[in-house]
Amino acid sequence: GHLQTGEGMTTVVEDWEKIKYFKPKEFLCKCSMCKKDQGISFILVQILDRMRNDMGFPFKITSGFRCLQHPQSKEGKSSHARGFAVDIFCKDSIKRFNLLEYVMKRQIFKRIGIGMDFIHLDIDDSPDKGQRVMWTYY
Repeated sequence: GHLQTGEGMTTVVEDWEKIKYFKPKEFLCKCSMCKKDQGISFILVQILDRMRNDMGFPFKITSGFRCLQHPQSKEGKSSHARGFAVDIFCKDSIKRFNLLEYVMKRQIFKRIGIGMDFIHLDIDDSPDKGQRVMWTYY
């Protein structure tokens, strides 16, 4: 991928002790068909951890990794199924603005979805995925 790991970042999945604000279970698949599978990109977790630190308010992950049985996995084409996307609960208009401003200023995520009560953040740079795109779920 084209994503550069930042200073101090690691690609080793077992380094959860370096993560201050999140636990592995927050990113597990939430469908009822699998055994709570884990497949989240650790680079994504580290980006979110740093972002959470800078933002100063908690992030609730409403969707992280999705196994192939998950109804929204779309035959593995979903960025969630690839482990490159999260949905963060966000209903507050000020937090939504601040979160998007942070992301846009730093050009961290090139794929962003805006829902009524969540923001989809995505580092999937697969050739079949558009880059520098923002969509809504309305």
